[in-house]
Amino acid sequence: MNRLSIGVQSFDDGILKTLGRIHTKQDAFVVIADAKAAGFSNISADLMFALPGQSMAVWQDSLHTATRLGLTHISAYSLIIEENTPFYTQYHVAMEAKMRGEDQPLLPSEDEETDMYLYAVSYLASCGYHRYEISNFAKDGLYCRHNDGYWLRTPYVGFGLGAASLVGECRYENPEDLQSYCRQAARLWPDRFLRADAPMSAEEAMAETMILGLRRQEGVSISGFRAKFGLDLWERYGNIIEKHVNNGYLQRKGDRLFFTDAGFLISNICLADFI
Repeated sequence: MNRLSIGVQSFDDGILKTLGRIHTKQDAFVVIADAKAAGFSNISADLMFALPGQSMAVWQDSLHTATRLGLTHISAYSLIIEENTPFYTQYHVAMEAKMRGEDQPLLPSEDEETDMYLYAVSYLASCGYHRYEISNFAKDGLYCRHNDGYWLRTPYVGFGLGAASLVGECRYENPEDLQSYCRQAARLWPDRFLRADAPMSAEEAMAETMILGLRRQEGVSISGFRAKFGLDLWERYGNIIEKHVNNGYLQRKGDRLFFTDAGFLISNICLADFI
């Protein structure tokens, strides 16, 4: 192993408590120092923004701390509110209160979230980190290879509860609960541990190529798409591409089709068109 990724999330104890994390910022400092002492020179940290109670100053401090620690890779994710979590309930209670005219801000506004993301892009670039994917930044030559592989649909195998895999045009997924996982392991081992879903159709594979590939700074290879599917990219998605090119969200340069800076900000809206 030559690379370690650490789920720091924030270097602010108040934010960590809000997130329900059991570590402190001091714990994160210790883990990073221990990783360096153990010989890891390629260390990544996950950081989160647009969190409850998080100001721009608090977000900036986390970014500044991460770069001062000499981390080689930083993943910056905005909060996704998942169903069946305590915060999901809190959020909807606050939204209902807001609709009644009671001002109970729970999250930064969309404009504040955008400003936080743009600050990360600008600041990390000034510190020598390249944005190679919407949420991932790395020093020269230190892109996360397995991470990049997901967006390029490189085959991979995952082990453990709920782990997903991609082999050929089949996606596999292991059970999420331990008893089912163990039963399946006993039944299938060693012939085949993974459960196979139906192979993806060509249409599904093409859509996945677009929605994963466009997350990368380099975007999608036009010749690579043709070689893979025997179809011109514009022949299949011409109307969608032209729509977002005309709106200033997509750009073509040579063999690449990729998001502009404006496109990255609303990428999910654009990517949904390819499904």
